[in-house]
Amino acid sequence: MLSGADERLMFLEGGGEVGAMIEAWGWHGHPLGSPCDWPQSLKTALQIMLASPLPSWMCWGPEQHLFYNDAYRPLLGTAHPEALGQPAAQGLAAFWSEIEPVLAGVTEGGKAARLKLSSPPIHGSPALTNAMSLAPVADDHGRPAGVLCTILDASVTEPAEEKTDELQVLQHKLLELTLQERPLELILDELMRAVQNFVGREAACSILLTDKEGGRLYHGAAIGLAKSYTDAIDGVAIGPAVGSCGTAAYEGAPVHVADIATDPLWKDFRDLALPHGLRACWSHPVVGAKGKVLGTFAIYSPKPGLPTRREDDFLDLVARITALILERYSVQEALNDQARLLETLNRTGAGVAAELDHEALVQMVTDAGVELTGAQFGAFFYNVVGASGESYMLYTLSGVDRMALSCPV
Repeated sequence: MLSGADERLMFLEGGGEVGAMIEAWGWHGHPLGSPCDWPQSLKTALQIMLASPLPSWMCWGPEQHLFYNDAYRPLLGTAHPEALGQPAAQGLAAFWSEIEPVLAGVTEGGKAARLKLSSPPIHGSPALTNAMSLAPVADDHGRPAGVLCTILDASVTEPAEEKTDELQVLQHKLLELTLQERPLELILDELMRAVQNFVGREAACSILLTDKEGGRLYHGAAIGLAKSYTDAIDGVAIGPAVGSCGTAAYEGAPVHVADIATDPLWKDFRDLALPHGLRACWSHPVVGAKGKVLGTFAIYSPKPGLPTRREDDFLDLVARITALILERYSVQEALNDQARLLETLNRTGAGVAAELDHEALVQMVTDAGVELTGAQFGAFFYNVVGASGESYMLYTLSGVDRMALSCPV
């Protein structure tokens, strides 16, 4: 486990040249302070934006400090790198008058918006069509704190040829989902629906998650797959010839099976898949920032064949976004566990200091022990030496009916 500044800057890994600049830049005296101490919500939003292949920028805080990714950097022209971390009104001065009222509306209303700029390109940047989607970003307490913007069309084309790419729209949707504070299961289910809308309803999609030991894959979310099938593969082992997903997780690399009926990787599973009309399966591993395989994302096709380049890029995109979602929730769970631990210790400590009744005090400590360890129940026994010898008598009990342990042991 990492500690200190190294652990707190993990969100910048994989952030390209701009991520490296943020890490190396001296933030002393800056209103946001050191990146180590930035709110988790800001770190998460930056991690998502920096990893995006689409041109994106974000402004954060009351002074709307500007951040952007490698893909957006060329569009800033000569404003880069001075624009990084500065108020957005300076870095986006060329079209700030058009963006500012829309930003205010997104922040105050908490709803996404779209904008097509009429301003000329930034000096020193290529000609571009600026159609952008803006989404609100909340702080750690759920309050509006910033706005994330994705350029939906940054092509060097004539206006008559402008066309929003479905993949760009989908990615922005996935980024919005990642930033939402909702249960992981709901986020993954909505992710599956968004993905199926892109690939077509004839295809099926699945997310499998690795267990803590990294030896098996368990159901995370799916759409278009029969429950009997998802139940059957729930808990499948990770190995060198375990279908598309088990093999992808084992190798840490994409596995594309063109025909389930003939591919040797599916020898032990084809009788399970073929009756459900599954003929091809393309799986990408979901890999975290430190190279740990967190699971797999797969598309099942009803027809034999390999993915197109566009489909393969899409698989890679969803796998990377899924990794960000899983890592974000892992960090959040750790923070929540730590908060619960501290709250329990503080509450118990205050109670111990104030409680004078011996039995109530022992009961309080027993309850706290169960809560801190996550045990099903806890019991406190005391030693009694009688005429018949030594025995342990139940003193306090937590989490189960006293009758269950009411006899001496």
